[in-house]
Amino acid sequence: MADQFYSYPRFWVYTITLFLGYTVAGWFLAAFEVPWLVWLITGAVILHLAKVGEEAIVLANAWLVSIMFIGTILKTWPTVWLPDLPFQNAPLWAMILMGLWAFSMVLIIALAWGRTILYPVGLNSDRLSFILLGIPLVAMIVGSVIFRLGWMS
Repeated sequence: MADQFYSYPRFWVYTITLFLGYTVAGWFLAAFEVPWLVWLITGAVILHLAKVGEEAIVLANAWLVSIMFIGTILKTWPTVWLPDLPFQNAPLWAMILMGLWAFSMVLIIALAWGRTILYPVGLNSDRLSFILLGIPLVAMIVGSVIFRLGWMS
């Protein structure tokens, strides 16, 4: 049964959705031009989420809120979208930031619930860890590359 886990629709729906979501997250991190330290800590948080699961949601949210707080204080905004938005239309800017936070929380929860979602598929613990760590990290790199190549900007 475990050898044929690829045939389960649950596996494909979850992994494709996770990949697309974290690709968008990588695109946003590249668009906001975050420093390499943010990428590194985000990778560590993803590793922790993939290994621990639901118990790591609070830590991941704390990291997310920290990033959002610093970005808000510095009024960072991608230059590809109306670069003066934080200064010209603060309410719209704040709503977009809240939407980005909500989107990121969905990604955090989706990754944290990965073991619960994929366990019935029949994966062993090592494969499950590899999938739950590899998909988000590769997807974020793909999202960053898409931004840097100028696609979808």
